[in-house]
Amino acid sequence: MELTMRLTRAAAFAVLLRCLGLLAGATLFPVIAIVPAAGQQVGDLNAIVRHFKELYAAGNYAAALVQAQTLESMAKARFGINHANYGVALNCLAVVYAAQGKYADAEGLYKRALAIEEKALGPGHSHVAQILNNLANAYDH
Repeated sequence: MELTMRLTRAAAFAVLLRCLGLLAGATLFPVIAIVPAAGQQVGDLNAIVRHFKELYAAGNYAAALVQAQTLESMAKARFGINHANYGVALNCLAVVYAAQGKYADAEGLYKRALAIEEKALGPGHSHVAQILNNLANAYDH
């Protein structure tokens, strides 16, 4: 049971990391195959992240925002507000706000994501560095 929970968390985290572009899509297939019970949930997150990335890359920030909000809501419901996955989801949401020029909104989300990731993963983790970089870019505008 504990192994299944760990694998489920790892699979969901892998999906959320794709939002940051830190994992390639092919990485998820072995994880989903190992955790079939979580496959549906991971598939849902994977589909949302994929659609988010497509919309964001196309410059359709309004639609990407809807997907990021859905991702944030799902991560909050599944993992809680202190989990690293929720921090990643907040970062994705902030990325869209920054792209829309809503830097004050992005700043608040980046700061929340940063606090969560630092506490959950430690200050030297690469996700923390990514959020700090995103926050710096928001300040630069």
